[in-house]
Amino acid sequence: MIKLQGIVKEWNDDKGFGFIKSESGDGDLFFHISSFKSKGRPEINQQVKFNHGKDGQGRARAVDVRLVDEEVPLGSAMKAFLISLVFLVVIYILGVFNYLPMLLCWVYVLVSFVTFFFYGWDKLAAKKSWQRTPEFTLHWLSLLCGWPGAMYAQQLFRHKSYKPSFRRGFYITVFVNLIGLVYLLSPYGQWLVDQLKHVNVLDHF
Repeated sequence: MIKLQGIVKEWNDDKGFGFIKSESGDGDLFFHISSFKSKGRPEINQQVKFNHGKDGQGRARAVDVRLVDEEVPLGSAMKAFLISLVFLVVIYILGVFNYLPMLLCWVYVLVSFVTFFFYGWDKLAAKKSWQRTPEFTLHWLSLLCGWPGAMYAQQLFRHKSYKPSFRRGFYITVFVNLIGLVYLLSPYGQWLVDQLKHVNVLDHF
């Protein structure tokens, strides 16, 4: 599984090798054209994803190098979409049967759409060198019920899907969000569910 990401800092097309500057701060890593798995030839400043490896003398090098913008296999994005969709359907069913306030279902849907948009915008900003969306903002959106949209966007756009530190933060937001959901479904959270069931959003407009 590819875990690291960086940019092609140097590339000698005649000799078929170059160096990758890793985002993890590991320094510049050598890679050979035989380790480049995407179509075409590497170019300077391309964003790539890769694994750590070693050559015959035990020296560190990048292996299984692929372009970050490489077309995503349909299976990865489809799997994330189906997981997100099934979760939202379950939340909706729980709302229909009065286990959860229906308001919560719409919050999940709305914030997921907003989160999906932010990921798409940040991906475009990365390509155009525009001002980026802080990772802190993306994590907060995931925590506040937007993680289904974030999960799908990560796979569809191939954005933030290989950076280990970001992935750890994302999974923490999903875990905390689900803990909150379990609390609402438990007897301890019933009082809060009862309060939310009486909230009419239209009354505030």
